[in-house]
Amino acid sequence: MALKRLKTLFSMICFVSWVFFFTVMSAYAYDHERYVDITNGADTNSGIEPGSSAWKNFHFAVNKINNDNSILSSETVILYVAAGTYPAAGAGMLSLRIKRDNFTIKGENRETTILEGTGADTAYWVDGIVIMPGYNNALIADLTIQNFSPHPYNGSGVKVDQGTGYKIWNCIIKGCRYGVFVTTTSRESSPDIEELLICDNDYGIYIDAYSSPVSPTVTECSIYNHTSSGIKIITQFSGNSSALIDDNRIYNNATGIELMATDGDIEPQIKHNRIYSNSSYGVYSSATGGNLSPVIKANRIYNNPTGIYVTADNSFTSDPEIENNLIYDTTSVMADGISLESGSSTGGNVNAVLSHNTIVGGSGSSIKFNKLSGTLTASVKYCIISGAAGFGIEDIASTSIAVDYVAAYNNVSGNFSGGITETNTVTADPDLESDFSLKITSPCIDVIPGTVTDAADEDFAGISRPQKKSDSGQLYYDIGAYEYPYKPCDVVIPDIPNDDAVPDDTDDIPCFIGTLHR
Repeated sequence: MALKRLKTLFSMICFVSWVFFFTVMSAYAYDHERYVDITNGADTNSGIEPGSSAWKNFHFAVNKINNDNSILSSETVILYVAAGTYPAAGAGMLSLRIKRDNFTIKGENRETTILEGTGADTAYWVDGIVIMPGYNNALIADLTIQNFSPHPYNGSGVKVDQGTGYKIWNCIIKGCRYGVFVTTTSRESSPDIEELLICDNDYGIYIDAYSSPVSPTVTECSIYNHTSSGIKIITQFSGNSSALIDDNRIYNNATGIELMATDGDIEPQIKHNRIYSNSSYGVYSSATGGNLSPVIKANRIYNNPTGIYVTADNSFTSDPEIENNLIYDTTSVMADGISLESGSSTGGNVNAVLSHNTIVGGSGSSIKFNKLSGTLTASVKYCIISGAAGFGIEDIASTSIAVDYVAAYNNVSGNFSGGITETNTVTADPDLESDFSLKITSPCIDVIPGTVTDAADEDFAGISRPQKKSDSGQLYYDIGAYEYPYKPCDVVIPDIPNDDAVPDDTDDIPCFIGTLHR
């Protein structure tokens, strides 16, 4: 009966959500609507109605809107692009350039609305669509943009050059030098890049803080099959840049995510991504001309030769926080799970905090520290390190590595090497499920005292920590990326008319019936 009531409640929530979504979308209208249709349109038309009244050529339509003085700069305008293939061919034709505020370009369907770069004049039409400097609130949606790669160093599907309120959404971008290229000339660039399929370019997303900071958001994208990096962020400006890279699938690239502070600082957040089967690194982070403070949290990183690599040089500092990640190998590809190195040239400083990670397998070491010069210090807590052919934690001449409440098991060369100070180590089999969550018999459950102040407040799957309270009232945390979901969830079931068989109270539904795993 309780299940019946939950199903009824779920149906009610879905209905209310649908009504709300429809109402909001219906209430919003653009100030001006324009249409382009490669099949039915003509450039002699007004472009204010679809079909036979639409314009024909994409380039003509964008220029027409850019130069339309009847549209005020404060007003919104949308160009609806009918399905079809729009060629970029034509001598002397410049890239499609958005040169006004509040401009939206929306395709009919991202699979069938195609901007084709083959045959473009390589001296002029270099990038598919360019959002020009100084214009804000542009949206590009529901298009395929492909084959803009005129010569080795230029050619992007979409290029963004400074401004705010930019969004690139639900597009396919392939066959270009750069899928999306973000840069800055005189002020910050902060685009939202969401739900893109980016593949078969040299770089997937290339973000260059050239003369001002950047603060992009990249979410829910599939980024794969790139000869260089899936996502690259580089600073060439002495300011502070940031980035949020969240909930993406990044695979089959040379490097999944590449961070390079060459002149200026970066504070990126890399969360909830699947990063796998890249040929060099899952995440590569290098501080050689600025400081890097990456937060790498709750990612699934697997089948990369090195899962996470962090380095600092030239007296600059990297302060990574690496928490709640699953790092593992299923194809005999991974050597080291996490590798941190300082000072390959003239000295650098790495100060790392590693907590609640689960690292399984690899032909090298689960965690490796290598101080060539400078300083390398780290705190490794609450991690599971198991099944490495090398060491669990390998310390090559580092300054200070403190290890506490780590489960280290079945690492062939030994659990620890070098100058490691370890306490409260669990050496028994961590007893993991096939998805690396904890079995109820795991010795990693309820090990860490609740009095510690640096444990994570949730686990890899988003379950709150800690889950269990002892008979004495003391809370304990679990070791590893997963917290065992022991405590029941309190679900309040509201009153449903004509359902007198079940009292209106709180039912205890155990969380461990099912867990959402990324």
